[in-house]
Amino acid sequence: MPHRILYSPATSVTGQRIRDILGIPGSSRPVNGAQRPEILIRWGSAERVAHRPSRGVINNRGAVALASNKLISLQAMSQGHVRIPPLYLPDAVPRVATIFPLLGRRITHRQGADIILCMQRSDVVRNRGNVDFFTGYIPVAREFRVHAFRGEVLKLSEKVLTEAEEINMPWVRNFENGHTFRNIRNLTPRVQRRIEDAGVSAVEILGLDFGAADVLLGDDENTYVLEVNTGPGLADNSLEVYVQKFAELLEIPEDRLHWPDDMGEDDDAMPDVPEDELENMF
Repeated sequence: MPHRILYSPATSVTGQRIRDILGIPGSSRPVNGAQRPEILIRWGSAERVAHRPSRGVINNRGAVALASNKLISLQAMSQGHVRIPPLYLPDAVPRVATIFPLLGRRITHRQGADIILCMQRSDVVRNRGNVDFFTGYIPVAREFRVHAFRGEVLKLSEKVLTEAEEINMPWVRNFENGHTFRNIRNLTPRVQRRIEDAGVSAVEILGLDFGAADVLLGDDENTYVLEVNTGPGLADNSLEVYVQKFAELLEIPEDRLHWPDDMGEDDDAMPDVPEDELENMF
């Protein structure tokens, strides 16, 4: 009875790599007639499956669906005392000038493609039909991604601007706008603990076994959780920590893992940068 990984079409690049290295069946859609798995890994997928796994699920369907709804997940995190940016429904934006700028968002989004910048109330009125909610803009000192797994931090990365010539929307920090992930540096242990604790708490509140939490360190020195990804794009060294953790839980020995000869970067990932390459980026 094999284990199985189920990934969404949007997370299939990384999902397929995890599948191939672990040497287990996997797909972006449930397979009719597939054998009941012992353990099912859900990598960003909340699709129903025909057979309940005999030994359990890593990231249950309900938790993945909750994390995928960015509005409800933010509300859940706030209720769980995880700090998030100010949150407003389209018909409940206060008539106060000091809340601007705001960012219009959709319930489901990926890599910031949905963001609409609203500098004043007329922007909110004009875009109410195009967004599901608004968040306050947080002046950002630094931004991080916390990869958490059952209360443990697998990895902490920092998002940085490495290609300034690519940036055209400074309020959207993604690969297309010249940003990438790198290993952290110049971070005090106290601040690092606060960032990691915020990410771990967000993942746990959403009922997930694992997730990649995007955490801002604001100019006000507070931490803010933006969202939790259940199928993040991973480059080599991030991919390795997940594969090792899954292999441990699935009881797959190291000598049965199928590491590729060329561990190239994922097309959909913001690549993690080895420490010895950092100085060449600035």
